[in-house]
Amino acid sequence: MSEAIAFASLLLTSSPHATERAVMNICANGTDNFDGGTASSRDAALAQGFTINGLVLGQDAGLAQYFRSSVIGGPGAFAVDISDAKGAGEFMTRKLVRDLLASAPADAPRLRIE
Repeated sequence: MSEAIAFASLLLTSSPHATERAVMNICANGTDNFDGGTASSRDAALAQGFTINGLVLGQDAGLAQYFRSSVIGGPGAFAVDISDAKGAGEFMTRKLVRDLLASAPADAPRLRIE
């Protein structure tokens, strides 16, 4: 997980495309494979102005707490617990549509999402 955050940070900083908000969405069913690296990778990403959200797969309360304390951060960051793969797909679809609508110009036509 720490390596994924570090690599995503590299990609976001080297992108030729400007954005008002850079967000990483981390989806996992376990903790970092390397001890102690997640919080420091997160802190470095947050220092660059990135937001990190978490999608916690499974029903492990300890994992959800780990995400909240060591993974997510930044403006509007959140962690969501998902118990199965179907729920993860549905959530990510809704989140993507919401993100796209939120970044649309104010005078753009609005879609209704159900």
